Amino acid sequence: MQYQEFQLDAKALSADSLLLHSLLTGLLGALLLLRPHLMSNLFRWSAFWLFLLSGAAGLLAFFFGRKREVRNIRQLLMAFISLYLAWFAYRHPAQMSALLPLAMGANALLSGFLHFVTCYLQRKNNEWVGLNTFFMGLLSSLLGLLLVIWPVAMIDAAFVMSGLYCLMSAATQFTDYLEERRPGSKPGRVWRRVRVDAPPALFALVPKRAQEKINKIWEHLSEDVSEEEEGGDSAPDFEIFIHATEKGLGTVGHVDVCFEDVVRTYGPYDFDSHRWGGLICNGVLAVISGRERYLKFCTNYSKKTIFCYGLRLTDEQKEQVRKKIDQLMLQVRVWHSPYRRDPTKPHTDYASVLQRELDAQLYQFVKGEFQTYFMGSTNCAMLADRIIGSLGTDILSPGGLVTPGAYYSYLEREYRKKSGLVVSKRVCRAA
Repeated sequence: MQYQEFQLDAKALSADSLLLHSLLTGLLGALLLLRPHLMSNLFRWSAFWLFLLSGAAGLLAFFFGRKREVRNIRQLLMAFISLYLAWFAYRHPAQMSALLPLAMGANALLSGFLHFVTCYLQRKNNEWVGLNTFFMGLLSSLLGLLLVIWPVAMIDAAFVMSGLYCLMSAATQFTDYLEERRPGSKPGRVWRRVRVDAPPALFALVPKRAQEKINKIWEHLSEDVSEEEEGGDSAPDFEIFIHATEKGLGTVGHVDVCFEDVVRTYGPYDFDSHRWGGLICNGVLAVISGRERYLKFCTNYSKKTIFCYGLRLTDEQKEQVRKKIDQLMLQVRVWHSPYRRDPTKPHTDYASVLQRELDAQLYQFVKGEFQTYFMGSTNCAMLADRIIGSLGTDILSPGGLVTPGAYYSYLEREYRKKSGLVVSKRVCRAA
């Protein structure tokens, strides 16, 4: 079975829009810092009206919408929950404001947990435990406990912290604006700066939402293919594949890289070592020759939608990528799937399928941070970042955690910028 691949045009993100976004974020941060009580009241009333309108819209859709689409128990239940939250926000305004510190506390506890697990895995793999990872985990955990245990008392502090975060995010966006106004300054830059963006947890389902948008316009894509596209644009020098599926863990996405017609994908492919449902296991690197073969396999076998972001590299940047790949390959040993060890038996695990269908070369890391795959830190997105980080990508977050959704959002923003690193975007799925 074949697959279809279409070029997607970028909606231009002008320098003026970057500046406006930076100013608005900075203004919000200043108000949160200087007028926390005003912003607290605004938060309560915004939550009240949001829940009220959401509940009313749900009831109207249930009673008057088309039965096939909206008349179901879940729709009615969500409407009643929204109305209850609206009533709660009206009768208990102080407790409603406590939702902000509770949400921040939960995010901080999650971040702390991920950092501590990363430290444990580093120690288990006989690596040097990074002090920054340990202290980030300790700081996040202590802050999270304070916010969760005393949410009402920490309301003003939560708004102040939110204000500082908004100001740092505004500074990040203003730097984007300066680089967009001076496009010649970025291509030669190989240093990295930390991006202060939304928390990584908010990006978790970005690949799934992107897939849902593609589902709505897929039938029209083939009609809009221009003759120029059919003739084929020059291939990019480096591609990043973002995978998305409708169900399962694939909804949070997966990241591959393709360089010189060789795809490298890292993941939990050693099923015998799975713990916590595959969240932690021995990390396996698969190397597959042939971009087209790999995309055809993924789109048909796993029914995935794959977004392919292309980068144009200079000769110097290509050499940097080769060096990064060579450094990673010094940390691995050849590993064989159950199929390669015993081809006479049927094997359905993903590693066996990769070797049987694509003749993939599989490797396990014997040293370095990727010996153990952990979905929360040493994941596919982090390995891709190790390879292309030398190009000056600004995907790094303050906590050092990277998710496929965060990578998708970063690449999408770069594609929309005139001077961004990304020069093409294509979408692939089964025909």
